[in-house]
Amino acid sequence: MRNKLIEMISVLGCLFGCSGNNEGFQSLGADEFETALKDSSVVCLDVRTSDEFASARIGNAINIDVKKAGFEKITEQLAKSDNKIWIRPETTGKGTQWGDIDEVIEISKHFDTVLPCVDFAHLHARSNGLYSTYDEFSQVFEKIGNSLGQKALDNFHAHIAGINYTEKGERNHLNLEESDMNYKDLLRAMKNFHIKGALVCESPNIEFDTGLLKDFWESL
Repeated sequence: MRNKLIEMISVLGCLFGCSGNNEGFQSLGADEFETALKDSSVVCLDVRTSDEFASARIGNAINIDVKKAGFEKITEQLAKSDNKIWIRPETTGKGTQWGDIDEVIEISKHFDTVLPCVDFAHLHARSNGLYSTYDEFSQVFEKIGNSLGQKALDNFHAHIAGINYTEKGERNHLNLEESDMNYKDLLRAMKNFHIKGALVCESPNIEFDTGLLKDFWESL
């Protein structure tokens, strides 16, 4: 049986909203993703840089470094073999790293099967405390929608956690309530922009913060 391919989710978390029109692609919830990782017929692709992949590897994931030469050839080969997979380059947590919001949007413009993975904790850290207000979160959604179209908001993938950072960027993840991550305004902006897709919680205490996010989302 031909292998199925699924997109890489860095850490299991929670879903918000509902799936959009994915044109033949399958979006997985946290439980489905965990089950898929145990399936020997599933290949998990991780498109972080090789250093990031080495620092935190999940299962038997295969690394395809979005920054390395040959990325275009890989997307072409996936298309030729009719593999329905979204590749999600992620915003990174330090200003010296490739992966600000404009860079992940730009690379997504050139490939039909590439869309951003927006890590809001990383955006907050790499900007030394920006991306922390309703207006700033709204600007992210507006920029993605204007650059990539409504499909990118209907098939959105994001990460959230509290984060410890310095002027150089990310140091480590924190629980939401132990950080200055303004998750409430982020969720309000998501709700008002009718964002559909998956929100992955990467807090140290995933279960508690996933519940926190779920409860606040449902209160809106």
